[in-house]
Amino acid sequence: MIDGQPVACVYTKSRELIVSYPRRAANFRAKIRNEKDLSEMLLMVLTYDPYKAHSVEPGAIVASPKGHSDR
Repeated sequence: MIDGQPVACVYTKSRELIVSYPRRAANFRAKIRNEKDLSEMLLMVLTYDPYKAHSVEPGAIVASPKGHSDR
């Protein structure tokens, strides 16, 4: 439980972290490459607050060119 809400965290053998807030209908999933990825992901999702989130303007979302990766 986090802030009175149930949370399910699963770390798979294929190094994927899945975090779910069932009552908030929020699910997060990430491929974890190292301990830094794991700590950053946990920090983001375990402090998630949908009531303090900022809305995103549709025009602010830009897709990466095909075949391009930021990592």
